[in-house]
Amino acid sequence: PDAVFVALPSPRKELFVDQYAAKTGCRFAMGVGGAFDVLAGNVRRAPVIWQRCGLEFLWRIFCQPRYMIPRYGPGLWAFARLVAPRIVRFQLRRFWCALQKVATISLIFMMLTTAADLQAQPTTTATFDLENRQAAISWIEAEIA
Repeated sequence: PDAVFVALPSPRKELFVDQYAAKTGCRFAMGVGGAFDVLAGNVRRAPVIWQRCGLEFLWRIFCQPRYMIPRYGPGLWAFARLVAPRIVRFQLRRFWCALQKVATISLIFMMLTTAADLQAQPTTTATFDLENRQAAISWIEAEIA
């Protein structure tokens, strides 16, 4: 044969290829796992969104939990213990940077509005004559209307 495709689960396919590929006389041997089951229509592939996110293995675990959890569970648990702290640290760093940006923008906004308030001319007795009561009342009524 020119090629041998080994449709066994890991690590059996790798062991088979390593042990028997040279004995078959073929020039090409490759482990394909469950690819033939998918091509034959025996196993349904994950939805496209799961495939694009690289989570097709997780879809298979949800579809075949009795078979897949004992097989992948320990490895996934060890991987999660290694990766989860790094993901949390990364997300906290992102959150902290965003919080700093919001605080900086808020501070700048407060400084600008305070500066505008300081430049506004306050109404005092020098700019608003309170001695003429009737003029003051008419001015207020005109402003309200």
